[in-house]
Amino acid sequence: MHDQQRSLKGARKRRPDELTKMWAVIAFVCSMPLFFLFAHRGEPGRGMIATVFAGIILIAGRLFWELRRTVSFWVAMVVTIMIHIPVVLLIPWPNVSHARGAGLSVIGLPDFFLVFGIFKLIEKTTKRRS
Repeated sequence: MHDQQRSLKGARKRRPDELTKMWAVIAFVCSMPLFFLFAHRGEPGRGMIATVFAGIILIAGRLFWELRRTVSFWVAMVVTIMIHIPVVLLIPWPNVSHARGAGLSVIGLPDFFLVFGIFKLIEKTTKRRS
């Protein structure tokens, strides 16, 4: 009994907006229906990029979840999603296997830094006002 209490006292408390590996996996699993939707239509390349973009937006939203009570957070979320929709739908994404996996990092990493930068800017302007 005492061992359990000691281990609970020593357990690190996590912030509700902390990004864990499990949460990142959950974000991408939740975005997988986009892949299946596009794959069913015969466009698995487009589905893969839509899944990556949705996962990136979910992860960035999670990282800045403490801003959820501000209007600017939700405006940034909607604008980010609205920017990604034409990118997914209008660019002809290849359906070949080399466009998956590590090849997606060429698109995914710059996109993550762009989305992260948008939310970081929102965070800075929100903190400056208060």
